[in-house]
Amino acid sequence: MTGYPANYTIGKKPNFLQGEQSSSKTRKIIRTQLQSGHSFKEEIINYRKDGKPYKCEIKIYPLKDESNEIVHLLALENALDI
Repeated sequence: MTGYPANYTIGKKPNFLQGEQSSSKTRKIIRTQLQSGHSFKEEIINYRKDGKPYKCEIKIYPLKDESNEIVHLLALENALDI
């Protein structure tokens, strides 16, 4: 989807895919939603390795343990050409 090899992306935060057209308002919404601990869906402009922008639809699901603490986040992404 991004053109980056898995070994390059593992451990990186998704913001390395963002650039000029990535909305700072949307980035703030995503940060706020992540802190809320609830599932959500958002769209943001990301960039492939070759520099081509794409619309990224992100669905985030917090995964919780027995005590209802978030232990992981499951992120499903869908690339849509602009």
